[in-house]
Amino acid sequence: MELFRPDGERLGELALPGIGSARVVTDETRAEAFLMFTSFNDPTSIWRVQLPGGDRELWDRVDVPF
Repeated sequence: MELFRPDGERLGELALPGIGSARVVTDETRAEAFLMFTSFNDPTSIWRVQLPGGDRELWDRVDVPF
């Protein structure tokens, strides 16, 4: 996934936790975004991402007994 400024300037890549589906929610006035990630092997998790650097921390995860 790639990061861009609202004016279209490329900021770099955002590494995903693995192979799967992701969606990002943010606002141009915020210095953070929330990344929802899920895959066949990994239950849904939500990551808080610092912008523009892309550093992320786990914010919440669905607890599934495997």
